[in-house]
Amino acid sequence: MKNNLFISVITVLFLISCEKENDNSSLLLGKWDWTYSQGGITGSEYTPESTGDKIIIEYTSDSLFRRYINDTLIDECKYHVIDSSIVFNGDKAVIIKYDCLLTQAFVMKGGRKLYLYDVCFDCFENHYNRIK
Repeated sequence: MKNNLFISVITVLFLISCEKENDNSSLLLGKWDWTYSQGGITGSEYTPESTGDKIIIEYTSDSLFRRYINDTLIDECKYHVIDSSIVFNGDKAVIIKYDCLLTQAFVMKGGRKLYLYDVCFDCFENHYNRIK
């Protein structure tokens, strides 16, 4: 399992080096409500209930990313989606590069669920639901 993750991370890093803008960024637009995160070397899982934190992320049409924790703006920076599709956990993922965060891969399910995968060894996958 760890070897597969390592190979995926190396593949992503290679693909990022050949980046090209991607039109999948429109899929991200809007606000997203955090449901849980899991990962790390111990396979930890965190939820709003276990942390006491309500996390909302937002992607705007002018390529701004915002992250709010308990209604307080924590991060705001530019992002762009690059044309580096990979297979991540069995799903086709696209890469997001941020000016203020780690690079992430994303998978969208049904337009309502967003899975963000930190692109590093033993990092986290973060699950969100679209806010109407």
